[in-house]
Amino acid sequence: MVCINHEKKTANDEMGIRIVKTVVNEVVKIERENIWEAYKVVECHGKKDNDIQRWITIILRSFNSTQATMPVQSAAAPAQNPSQ
Repeated sequence: MVCINHEKKTANDEMGIRIVKTVVNEVVKIERENIWEAYKVVECHGKKDNDIQRWITIILRSFNSTQATMPVQSAAAPAQNPSQ
């Protein structure tokens, strides 16, 4: 991903980018903020990363905004049973 020439992308490059985005998304879902520890490997690469860090940040923000907007169910409130 870091090595792709973005000015001269081929169809194969585009497919590879979509695959990497999917993998990054799934790993961030699992690792959440811990992803930054694994990202250090990318930072050590000889070429500058122009995409992966931005994608991770966007994905993490989406998780944070989803958590902030999801209603929290009180543990004190008993669960409703529709058969009662």
